[in-house]
Amino acid sequence: PFGAMYELEIYPLVTRCDGLQPGLYHYRPSDHGLELVTEPNPAVQTLAQMAAITATLEQPPQVVLLIAARFQRIQNKYQSMSYAVILKHVGVL
Repeated sequence: PFGAMYELEIYPLVTRCDGLQPGLYHYRPSDHGLELVTEPNPAVQTLAQMAAITATLEQPPQVVLLIAARFQRIQNKYQSMSYAVILKHVGVL
């Protein structure tokens, strides 16, 4: 069977969103939920400012998706193709 290895970790960085307090969250695919990792702090605010600069915005975006990959989750199955598979999955996302 394919899929459901969840090698991508999604971290929404929320600055402004109705019904959700600002902060860095982790997306849980098992229950399609969010858990707060940390409230705004200097590091989180720097990430938001860098996103604004990169996108040439006057203010930070309302939400920034930070994507991390867990190679070990797919390396046994895909071996030398793991990196390519991860890049494809990020592209699909």
